[in-house]
Amino acid sequence: MAIATADLVVTAVDLPSARRALAHYEGYFKPSCMWLDLGNGHRHGQAVFGALSPRHRERYPCVIDVYPELASLKDDPRKSCSAAESLGTQDCLVNRAVTTAGMGIVWELLRYGRTAKHCLSINLETGEQMAASFPPS
Repeated sequence: MAIATADLVVTAVDLPSARRALAHYEGYFKPSCMWLDLGNGHRHGQAVFGALSPRHRERYPCVIDVYPELASLKDDPRKSCSAAESLGTQDCLVNRAVTTAGMGIVWELLRYGRTAKHCLSINLETGEQMAASFPPS
């Protein structure tokens, strides 16, 4: 399968169980495969870029490492990123803000072949944005 040769996996899922499943299915991907996960709540969100392989997670933590509560968080079937359902539970621009942050990381990877960005957090309520970078080599 083509996904087994992927260099980057991008996820934007509603269910914590989907993130856990991918994190535990890492043996299917190349050891160097990286993972960009996009997630959001009502007025906040984040883009987390890290390694899919546990061998590289100490240096490049993935979303499961950054948010350990995902290990026990129950799925909420009422949450959805579908346009109609999300209008009732999310601010209008939260998905766009998180996607733009994630695409900024992808752009750096394509343009420069690397990025120092690890986690970009956005809070539309306060207007704050926070970036975390990987430690220097």
